[in-house]
Amino acid sequence: MKTIVHFVFLVVLFSFICCSWRSTQLPELLRADSLMATSPESSLKLLQSMSLSELNDASSRAWYALLMTQARDKNYLLHTDDSLIRMAVDYYDMRGADVTLQAKSHYYLGRVYQDRREDPKAVREFLTAMPLAKEAKDEELLCILDGNLGYLFYQQSMYEQADSLYQQAERLAVQRNDSARLVVALSMLGDIGIAKGQSSYVSAENYLLRALAIAKDQQNVYLKRTVINSLSMLYSRMNNTDEALRFARLGLSLEVDSKDYSNYYLIQGMILSKKLQYDSATVYLKKSLLSDNYYVKTGAYMCLSDVNRKQGKVAEALQMEDYCNAYKDSVKRLEQPVEVMASVKDAMMRQTVQHYESFLHRYRYYVYVLGAALLCLALYLAYKRRRFRQEMNTLVQEHSTLQSHLSSQTEKLEMELRQKDLELTELYERYGQLGDTKEGADNQEAAILLMEQMKVVNKEKERLFREVLKESFIYRRLNALIETNYNNPDAMEKPTAADWEILKAEINRITIDFTGRLSRKYERLTDNDVCFCCLVKAGFKYSKIALLLCCTANAVYKRRLFIQGRMGVFSPEVTLESLIEEV
Repeated sequence: MKTIVHFVFLVVLFSFICCSWRSTQLPELLRADSLMATSPESSLKLLQSMSLSELNDASSRAWYALLMTQARDKNYLLHTDDSLIRMAVDYYDMRGADVTLQAKSHYYLGRVYQDRREDPKAVREFLTAMPLAKEAKDEELLCILDGNLGYLFYQQSMYEQADSLYQQAERLAVQRNDSARLVVALSMLGDIGIAKGQSSYVSAENYLLRALAIAKDQQNVYLKRTVINSLSMLYSRMNNTDEALRFARLGLSLEVDSKDYSNYYLIQGMILSKKLQYDSATVYLKKSLLSDNYYVKTGAYMCLSDVNRKQGKVAEALQMEDYCNAYKDSVKRLEQPVEVMASVKDAMMRQTVQHYESFLHRYRYYVYVLGAALLCLALYLAYKRRRFRQEMNTLVQEHSTLQSHLSSQTEKLEMELRQKDLELTELYERYGQLGDTKEGADNQEAAILLMEQMKVVNKEKERLFREVLKESFIYRRLNALIETNYNNPDAMEKPTAADWEILKAEINRITIDFTGRLSRKYERLTDNDVCFCCLVKAGFKYSKIALLLCCTANAVYKRRLFIQGRMGVFSPEVTLESLIEEV
């Protein structure tokens, strides 16, 4: 037991020591990262003061490798070895947690290949970094990638691809308000226009003049020299010798390093040869041969060959032409358009496969989630269906019980109603017999008593009639129609002909042919009048009858008086209700 406790204690202590040691190292890396943008020299010195072997943590070593490569690149140190940056690439590719660092590691591996003149590999890494930078929404890195990848395409004479990338770089620079990168993008778009030929000279001039206007407001002399150099070359191609010579001399005055004079010497030599100043042109062209740039040497020997031929120096012209062809071959060996395109296709294919695998993974995930959701929904619906069936069975049973109870109640009420009919009939017979006797005047008190009994029985009969009628379908239907018309006065609905027939049939069933007796007693009544009397018989108030007939209450009262007139009763003391009760 003690051994286990000691072991756990040692593990915790070791972890604490490792974390404490790492916390002393990480602040230095954080400081180096914070200095990278404003003071890359200080960042490089800080990183050089550290040792990779001192970093035992894999994430710290990977970050150190990335920062060191980045610092060397920002201090314009030539990359010769890719082992350091590969450490960062392998780590971030394996973890995939920080997309920004993963994108940067691939970009700087591409920069190493670019310095080593391994353009196909550089293109592959830049293309790998680009979707990662888009995923990380790192616009600065995207702008840099567009510029570097575009420059590689430009070097390989792949002008359309380069133009597209620099157009993107221009848009990103405008969005980010980054004037320095905007100048670079516009300058390169101008160079691409120069390389495309005469048809693109006007657009190239527009790009370069825009770039020069922006560069003038900045302290970066390198950007100004770059734009001025391109303008002098453009005006030379456009045979605008005065402007070309002016910009060449302006660029030469801004140049600090004599090694970079060669390009301006070449431009001045070309311009002077066009002005037929062959001796001066030869001097400047020979000065430009001191350059290490094969493109400059090729252009200088080509121009020297032309100058010697025009001066009649055929042998020297041929010699210069041989030198020109030799450097042309060297330039062609530097250019690897086929390999670059193959690298582009390979990178695109790998990205397509990765996107497909990512899509397939997401598709499977969504299928599983959707399947689980559907299963849960199916179980829920099955549960709800079971509950619904149980509730429906309960409701059916309750409804059946209620219907049975209502039926028994209705039968009981109908029996009482028949009994009251018999009592009323008997009372009428007794009253008639009492009135037929000669001594009827002597039995006045008995007649009054019978009349009172008949009124009581009649009221009870009417009460029972309405209670029975309330349980009928047609009574509920008419009440529902009244409520609907009350709530929607703009869309009122009258009872249908079938509703009236059902109402009359139900009343006739309960009262033993009420409508027939009413029509026989008052022959002038129409079918509509009979229906109105049925509503009064059913106990509907005149306000509700107005809603059923879709008219005003005043119209209902007038209709009542009109029906009484057809019955032959004009006395205001007699009501329609009393006339209907007597039927």
